[in-house]
Amino acid sequence: MKPHDPISIDCTDLVPDALVGDVVVHPEITPLLAAAPERGCYVQPGIVMMDNQLTEMREFFRFPDGDYTPAAVARVTAA
Repeated sequence: MKPHDPISIDCTDLVPDALVGDVVVHPEITPLLAAAPERGCYVQPGIVMMDNQLTEMREFFRFPDGDYTPAAVARVTAA
């Protein structure tokens, strides 16, 4: 995501106590996730999803043991 990308949905339709999740990992708090609490919603950043997927992907593809946390993967891919 670029810093000035617009929110992709109309947040006025969000109902209080709804869970709003975003698959975007960087930035961790997207404009959508920043707006959701203003409507009384709970949020789940994409990093939570990615953290769980990386473990499953490592096992599925039989990658060697190692640090597959999002932070470690980001360090490797940014290099």
